[in-house]
Amino acid sequence: AVPVVALFGPTSHVKFGPFTTLKTVLRHDQPCPECLRPCIHAIEVDECVEAALRLNPPPPRAQGLEPVHS
Repeated sequence: AVPVVALFGPTSHVKFGPFTTLKTVLRHDQPCPECLRPCIHAIEVDECVEAALRLNPPPPRAQGLEPVHS
């Protein structure tokens, strides 16, 4: 299965997916100040990054190797 981080606003994640075993659904029930209802604006970038890293953590670095800087 492909890992999925799904962002939902007022729509139902139960009805519209994702339908995979490797998933994290990000959704906030509190109203957004702009929209006055639950919406995607309330989801922070950091939440998305953390959810993605939990589903697919980076591989451990090999000991003795220096990171490559571009």
